[in-house]
Amino acid sequence: MNFITTLVEHLDDIESPNSYIVWSGLAALAAVLRDNIYFKYRHDKIYPNVYVFIIAGSSATRKDAPVRICEKLVREIGNTKIVSGRSSIQAVMKMLGENYTNDKGHRLKGASGILCSKELSDLVVEDPVAMKVITDWYDCHDTWDNNLISGGVSKLENVCVTILAASNDILFQDVFKNAEIYGGLLARSFIISENRRKKKNSRMFDSLDQRDLYPILIEHLRKLSSLKGEVIFTDHAKRYYDDWYNSIEDDRFDRAGVIARIHTGVLKISILLASARSDFEMTVREADVEQAINLCLNLLKNYKQITVVNGKSELANPMNLILMELIREKDHCLQRRILIQRLLGSLDSQIMDRCTETLIDAGFVTITSKGGNPAYKLTEKFLLDYEKESAPRVKGATNE
Repeated sequence: MNFITTLVEHLDDIESPNSYIVWSGLAALAAVLRDNIYFKYRHDKIYPNVYVFIIAGSSATRKDAPVRICEKLVREIGNTKIVSGRSSIQAVMKMLGENYTNDKGHRLKGASGILCSKELSDLVVEDPVAMKVITDWYDCHDTWDNNLISGGVSKLENVCVTILAASNDILFQDVFKNAEIYGGLLARSFIISENRRKKKNSRMFDSLDQRDLYPILIEHLRKLSSLKGEVIFTDHAKRYYDDWYNSIEDDRFDRAGVIARIHTGVLKISILLASARSDFEMTVREADVEQAINLCLNLLKNYKQITVVNGKSELANPMNLILMELIREKDHCLQRRILIQRLLGSLDSQIMDRCTETLIDAGFVTITSKGGNPAYKLTEKFLLDYEKESAPRVKGATNE
């Protein structure tokens, strides 16, 4: 039995892409393991907490279901704190700082928990320091002092936070601005982006006789919740990771720091994939490391979509939204009116004109026609540069 493959099978009938399910499942594992297990090296420890953001190109990708179901699984286990719905950073800190016994009979101590939301913009309402605090929490702390926010909790103990949140392109751009992209939060996050659902299912003909795998998933998580201590990498796993790590060309310019931090993400995902196995005995195998590397490398193109246009210009985010829509099209071409419809509410026609004029001047976009209507199309120059910059500069890349 493997928790991730069982979860995918359990949710085979939902429309959400399997990548949403897999990464939501990894976040659920992280939330249950919390700060109980870790990988220790000479100067520090790596905990398996992760920040997972599911980004939907459209509502048709059904981003909510995996988040909702995995939150339900974590609640059923009840061994970690859960913050969901609309919250302020002060409220999050208060909930993480409280010690209490929950309705499952677990005494919850320390600031280990999961922040879970079907809409990222509701997870932590806009606050000048909220995302800076969340960025700092990623690396975990025995003690974290609050010197930034007045009032409320002044100190948190044993901070180990996992995030599982969903959003769409437009709202994600509202939350992840320059400070989050280039200040370290993006590089600490796993960005899961899809444009199409896995299948269409009206739910009118769901089989009531289909095997219910939910109890098996709960049983596995319950076993994990009792584990404590150090995780060991086998000698083969160590050598495989070391060989891959030394292949990373992180000396090349990467303003967002994604390549420079990808090795830490691989360690965390290796631990989570190992814990998904029914025979997990606090040991990470070579196959776990190899699978973790593949999963992380497959995400790199998603980061590039977010940072196609850099800088603090007021047009940077709108131009990124336009380019993302064009990148997703098979022929990289969209009628102007369709582009306006898709981005309605995010930018008006005047902003659209300013953005497209700039993109045309930069040689990224050209004006053409499609179906007899004015259209925008990505240039060959842009596509070649984009593919080159999106190419993972590490061993194992598909376009290495």
